[in-house]
Amino acid sequence: LTPRAVQIAPGQSIFVTCIEGCSQQSWAYLAHDCRPGKGIYATAGFESAGTDTWKLTFDASGLTPGDTYRLCTDLDGEGNTTALPAGDSGLFVYASGIVATAPRSTVGPDLSVLKLECSGGCSPVSSVFITTAETCD
Repeated sequence: LTPRAVQIAPGQSIFVTCIEGCSQQSWAYLAHDCRPGKGIYATAGFESAGTDTWKLTFDASGLTPGDTYRLCTDLDGEGNTTALPAGDSGLFVYASGIVATAPRSTVGPDLSVLKLECSGGCSPVSSVFITTAETCD
């Protein structure tokens, strides 16, 4: 899954690797619980982006900043419950309220000021962590 986070905005794309079972009929959705009837927050169809790579483009404007959502999939298509029911992919997507940073990079060990622009969910008590790791947890 790349990237592991989306901004709270329309047109947010993530890329997933799917070795078997994915097609142009497959669809995905972001939810806190993938079980039927538990609430879907954003949906996307599968668009081929190369060998075993699929692009999913969500309207993430309805997501809650700071929440983590499960990536749920229905590989044989929306509403087709006879062959493959929708289920949890085991992947997670973070909804980031941060939409811009300045400067985009820093150089050297000296103290640098980093300004953040938020679409929502940020407050004077919000915390930011900078890491070289792939995830912040």
